[in-house]
Amino acid sequence: MLISDTREQDFEIVIGLVAPIGTDLDQVITSIENNLRVYGYDSTSIRLSKLLRGGTIESSGATEAGISGASYYEDRMNLGDLLRKKFNSGDAVAALAVANIVGTRKNATGSHSQRRRHAWILRTLKHEDEVKLLRTVYGSRFILVGVHQDDSQRALSLKHQVTYADPTVANAAAKVADLMARDEQDAINKLGQRVRETYSMADYFINMNDDPEREIARFASVLFGSPFETPTQDEQAMFHAFAESLRSADPGRQVGAVIADSQGLLLALGCNDVPAAGGSIPWPGSDGDARDFRRGYDFNKQMTNQTMSELLDILAESGALTENLVSLTRENRLAEVLGLGDGKVRKARIMSLIEFGRISHAEMTAITAASKLGTPVDGATLYTTAFPCHMCMRLIVASGIKKVVYVDPYPKSLAFEMYSEALSTIPSDDSRVLIAPFWGASWNIFRQAFLSEGRSRDKDGRFELPKPREQRMKLAPADPLLGAEETERQLLIAVVERLNSKDSPDEN
Repeated sequence: MLISDTREQDFEIVIGLVAPIGTDLDQVITSIENNLRVYGYDSTSIRLSKLLRGGTIESSGATEAGISGASYYEDRMNLGDLLRKKFNSGDAVAALAVANIVGTRKNATGSHSQRRRHAWILRTLKHEDEVKLLRTVYGSRFILVGVHQDDSQRALSLKHQVTYADPTVANAAAKVADLMARDEQDAINKLGQRVRETYSMADYFINMNDDPEREIARFASVLFGSPFETPTQDEQAMFHAFAESLRSADPGRQVGAVIADSQGLLLALGCNDVPAAGGSIPWPGSDGDARDFRRGYDFNKQMTNQTMSELLDILAESGALTENLVSLTRENRLAEVLGLGDGKVRKARIMSLIEFGRISHAEMTAITAASKLGTPVDGATLYTTAFPCHMCMRLIVASGIKKVVYVDPYPKSLAFEMYSEALSTIPSDDSRVLIAPFWGASWNIFRQAFLSEGRSRDKDGRFELPKPREQRMKLAPADPLLGAEETERQLLIAVVERLNSKDSPDEN
């Protein structure tokens, strides 16, 4: 070639872990470290919560030794929230992690160079802005790993810890439920815990409910392994589901779904958007394109606001509201009520109704597409980038679909409450629909992970496999190392400037 494409074989990588509270990450980290050694990488594990307690920010009074049970987790959540508030930025904890990486590397090697086989494992990320910052700094040498464990197992582990720390604690189950809800997504604080959104950004998903050792070995193989590594059936189908999601113009979340038979052949696909007359979702420029953005407003949001206004009108007429609220106009009364409790009312179920939406959900679109084509879906598997709502689940049950594979770590729709007799989270021989989490390589890294590279044969036609310690991490084919080193430097300067700024928000 006229221009050399020589690629750096030895360079640092950063692995971020994101997992719902209560997930057993000790086993995951040990296994990742062991598998990385096969490829010549040593590693350093950094517990981000300890960085918070290391001097940058402290909680009031509590010491490491004096915190346990529910207080242990609440303290760490509070510290993370406090730091993000201090910087008024969701990525503050990640910035602290980068600073720790730079300092630890300098102490260990006497240099800022990243040209070595070393992995930094960050435990655990809680906000999507943290992921964005780490991807900005380290590019495709940052890998986000989502770790899934069933709600029931996590809740049992947390309850054990809470009651062990304080055997006299009242309502341990309620405390655990509060911790899990806050960890999923803080309903009040936009700079709080947002694991649900962060998890969905993962590059690779590991399922603790199955065989984590096997899954982590596969993860290492996808990063460094055999040039003949190819997608699993689930990975291929979920990649198609993600591709379909890009058709959606929904302002909330783009969702894609595909239905596949037992051999992985696609039967139907769909995304979430307003359907067109004649069937399916309109293509740009087609007749009958009346998607919400063309109308200029969200019909569902208008109707939920109207429903709340009607309820407030009835309460006002019955004397159940304060005189101050009664004296307001209908529009101002709604705005006042929705702002109460730091916006808690906006999170009430009545404000999250989906029954008025014009959107055909991705699962609905896929099932109706199969019906239009006359394609049976009995016994098929539906892959979706987000857990199905209860309205979609009744169609899934009625259609005869046998299995649903989803990405979202929090299946919090009413599906299990409404159709518990028809759903199962463990394989069974009966007619119930199996609800299973997705694991494997996500759409983020699909192309780089499975693109043909390094497949070679000798003169006799024998395949030549590279030695593990000579293989490079293939997700980062051309990242300039100097760029990452300079970005680290610039980030540290920005952190110091923010800490020294008089305009820095008061953590109190």
